[in-house]
Amino acid sequence: MKKVFYLFAVMVLFITNSYAQQQKRNRITPEEKAERYALKLQEKLALSNDQKERIKQIELKALNQKVNQHQQDANNRKKYINEKQAKIEAVLTPEQLENFNALKKEHHPAERKRNKKAPLKQEM
Repeated sequence: MKKVFYLFAVMVLFITNSYAQQQKRNRITPEEKAERYALKLQEKLALSNDQKERIKQIELKALNQKVNQHQQDANNRKKYINEKQAKIEAVLTPEQLENFNALKKEHHPAERKRNKKAPLKQEM
């Protein structure tokens, strides 16, 4: 009886965990965000429908600019990192360059996830 109960409890945990992860993927579009913001202000400030629509358009434009700015910042960061890497690589000897490339792979997020399960080496 205990085994059945434990099996049932584990199944419930897995099901609720997978359901919770699915809920995170439902993202709100900028249009929905702008609409919610305008409705909130309409309720709090007693706005007319015309004012609500104008505020919605202002908020939508601001959200779209924010998304565009974020994409530009990401591109600028990548460009800056690539330029820095090129300058560093120009200074290194071929042997140092091999070690440097190995370090980059080691510190890459995908590599960290793979190496996370490995135990840490301790020096004595």
